[in-house]
Amino acid sequence: MPAPVSSPLRKRRVAGRPQLERDTPIIAQAAAQQVVEEASRWLGVALPARYAAGLAHRARVTYAHGAAFRQKLRRAGDEGRDTLYAFMRHWLAARLLAERPEWFARLPKDYAWGGVELAEGCGGVVKELWKPNRHSPGLAATGNGRAADDELLSVEARSLWG
Repeated sequence: MPAPVSSPLRKRRVAGRPQLERDTPIIAQAAAQQVVEEASRWLGVALPARYAAGLAHRARVTYAHGAAFRQKLRRAGDEGRDTLYAFMRHWLAARLLAERPEWFARLPKDYAWGGVELAEGCGGVVKELWKPNRHSPGLAATGNGRAADDELLSVEARSLWG
């Protein structure tokens, strides 16, 4: 079978897409590793490196294709970075719920919302960033404050998650 030919049109389309690391000072892989290490310390287990790779890939793809997500990450100061951390915590919690529900159950209740930051050393202390209210998405559907991750990953991200 002949090798696929890369058309100039495709190169222009891909090059013209917004890119997280090019448009912001945020490094997706570094943020993903920090979120995975934070959860690993809290749980007392080493989470697979593929989780960080999957989170970074998902952040880049979502940034490239989602105007609202881009707008949130381009906020001034540390707000964009903190927003990315919240999204990544949510995505990681959803992955743990699907693959390792016993680990998910050990996370703080609001971790799936991205609403807590696990404190350094993780001696059971959490820092609340925001609290979901009764109007938060997912509360009415589940009643337990844990959001279900119903977004589909791209084919590449599915392979990263294993």
